[in-house]
Amino acid sequence: MVWSRSLVSISQKIVSTLHCSHGLLRSSKIGSSLHSKSLLLTNKPMIKPFLFRTFATKQTEGDRDLVNFLKEEISYEQDNLSELPKFKDFKVQISGTEVKLFRNLNNEKIEVEFDINENVNIDEGILKEDGDESEENSEDHEITSYPSFSVKITKPSGKVLHFNCVYNTNHNEELDVESEEDEQFELFRFENVKVYTDSEKNVYEAETETMDGDLYSMLMTTLLERGVDGVFVNSLLDLSTTLEHKQYISFLQSLQDFAAGK
Repeated sequence: MVWSRSLVSISQKIVSTLHCSHGLLRSSKIGSSLHSKSLLLTNKPMIKPFLFRTFATKQTEGDRDLVNFLKEEISYEQDNLSELPKFKDFKVQISGTEVKLFRNLNNEKIEVEFDINENVNIDEGILKEDGDESEENSEDHEITSYPSFSVKITKPSGKVLHFNCVYNTNHNEELDVESEEDEQFELFRFENVKVYTDSEKNVYEAETETMDGDLYSMLMTTLLERGVDGVFVNSLLDLSTTLEHKQYISFLQSLQDFAAGK
């Protein structure tokens, strides 16, 4: 560094000149001070302070009210958060809002997937069982988060049987149980199904609206035999509702940080 060395030399010459001309420097303190400052210049580039100024945003009255409200809301939601259910045969994998459950059975791979952002959230506290409105001032509100989920059954050959399923809620007018044999299917249903391999694209999906009833029942049995039964879908609903609640709390915390200027 030629330029740094020259700065040291210049500073030394200045000290020597002052000492000889005026006899003011009777000790090496000032000279050593100048020498140290020159060394600092050689090691650190000159930085203009204004380049690193931080500009704090001014918090509005509305932001302060929002922060205070969210503190209580977050505390309330955390107190009412349920524990995640456990699954006997399926492993659970969670990535953000995407949830995947999977197992291997008889050389087949069974995968169940859903996205919390696609859930249907229903406030069970504001509706009676018959669908009539209850008192609006009711304090207890239970949010049930119904997922739309897919089930993929993959054979060792790579062939996949893919179902797209939805829950039958108490508020779903399409639910129609015609016989006792159909009662086992009243918790959920599949809306379409397709068969494909990973290399195939634009595969035909068979809709259930025009499907033969016997075929539909046998395909539902295919799901039940692989563990996608009443116990599983009830646990899946609990999982979906709890994870949606956790995501909602995380959203409130992020909103609080935003309003606080963090």
